Amino acid sequence: MGLPHSALYRYHYMKKIITGALLIICCIFIIQCEIKEVAPFFDGLYLEYDVLKTYRTRAEIRLKSEGTRQRTNITYRFESLGNKYRVTKTEVSSILGKLSEDIFNVDYNGKAEELENYLEVWLPVTELNVGDAIYGTFKVDRKERWHEWDVSVLIDESAPYSEWYFHTETGYLVGMKSGAGLKVVATQERDQILVDTNSLDTNNAIR
Repeated sequence: MGLPHSALYRYHYMKKIITGALLIICCIFIIQCEIKEVAPFFDGLYLEYDVLKTYRTRAEIRLKSEGTRQRTNITYRFESLGNKYRVTKTEVSSILGKLSEDIFNVDYNGKAEELENYLEVWLPVTELNVGDAIYGTFKVDRKERWHEWDVSVLIDESAPYSEWYFHTETGYLVGMKSGAGLKVVATQERDQILVDTNSLDTNNAIR
């Protein structure tokens, strides 16, 4: 015995509603998956870093000697080209003058064509939670206060003596440090810190 006409109508009506609701949920899920965080770059943005490189032999490491030091300046300048940014990275030595100049083409999601990954001075804020794996052996180890900024600390599990500090509110790189253990014959240690920008102020806020 079949269903009465009214019951059959209600059955098909409810089926259409449920099917439509499922389609809407699926569409929302797909859209959310495709939406990527837009990098907070703008035309004229610049980020300037002071870099101190220290070269030490194994003996100097054991004796905690200062070793040989070299200070350089690295500046990133952003130029809007409509659907992407041209980023010029310039490294200048306090002794040797201009060392290098590299050009990157970066999209609005912060990825550089030349690197096939994010430009090294920015990561999406949504990927800076403790435990997040960024790529390869890199992951967010912890959050802390570093100098005048609240940061997410990125580590490379294959290089345990290196750390990168990303501003938790904007995703900008504000500093990094790298060293080496006592087993190496010689090492180059590196300390880098953001010293000037037109995007962040010293009160940990976005300008």
